Amino acid sequence: METSALELKNLIQGFKLSCQTECKSPKTVEWYTSFLDRFHNFLEQNNCPTDVNCLNRSHIRDFIRYLQVEARVPHTGTPLSTAIIQGYIRTLKAFFSWATREEYLKSNPMAVISMPKSPTKIISTFTDEQMAKLTDVCLRSNGICCSIGDIWSFQYPVNSLNYS
Repeated sequence: METSALELKNLIQGFKLSCQTECKSPKTVEWYTSFLDRFHNFLEQNNCPTDVNCLNRSHIRDFIRYLQVEARVPHTGTPLSTAIIQGYIRTLKAFFSWATREEYLKSNPMAVISMPKSPTKIISTFTDEQMAKLTDVCLRSNGICCSIGDIWSFQYPVNSLNYS
């Protein structure tokens, strides 16, 4: 069976070569290749086309949904994090943008696919009491330097040690 030049597997190799000639880091190239191979495997296992001219947004959205619902981290079996799924989507965007620039495709099927929202991470901030203590430590040290004891007592007020 003869394979088309526009088979996804062939274009992945072309994209890999392009990334290498653009001096992308070896880890980035490995990341892209690994993620694109997983996309290719998904398409084959689900009897989807692997010729890029036959791929459409629906195939890509099916893959994204698979990542969100069914895919697992290989060694732990845990669901993929939102950050990893976003990494897959960024990889697909980079790949299809490249394929469009190289004129393998007339239009980019990823152009209208949005990045899924990730949960907002709330970062703990200092309380007013902690800020007052920090300010006091800085004022006592004339803003130049704090002793280890001052920093220790700020971070661990219950078990504070006095080195002054």
